[in-house]
Amino acid sequence: MQSYDQVIDVRSRAEAESEVLESTQQRVADIRRAKERSRTLMDQMSRESFTISELRDSSRRNEVDRLLSQSRLDYEQARRDSSLSVVDWLIIDDILNRSHRQAKEAVVCSQTEPYVPSFSSDTSSSSSTLGSSSFDSSSSSGGFDSGSGSDGSY
Repeated sequence: MQSYDQVIDVRSRAEAESEVLESTQQRVADIRRAKERSRTLMDQMSRESFTISELRDSSRRNEVDRLLSQSRLDYEQARRDSSLSVVDWLIIDDILNRSHRQAKEAVVCSQTEPYVPSFSSDTSSSSSTLGSSSFDSSSSSGGFDSGSGSDGSY
């Protein structure tokens, strides 16, 4: 009976060690993938200027500049951290992905058309349309009659 209990104990420890080994192997694979992604993204971002000169809506300049500034700071942190003797590629991968997302968000923000509310001239309606937008994002003109939008005049 004691021999049987010992066999069961050894088997249980072996299964636990097997799970630890499998978990460790998965973690090492995650780190290798993060390292590869990080190096690729770092190389791509090293060629970025982190500037956007033209905006469709000039009122978004502060938001675009904030996103680009934070993106550059994250990139620089990841670049510095990757040159250390002990590197956590999972953290660097996360920082670079955040930087890349912020830069992409800044581009999207810079291309966003300004919001212009529309006012209804129909006085027969008892409800007001003030505050509702007739902007149609599917129209080719962006919902504006004339003007570029980049200088604030429409």
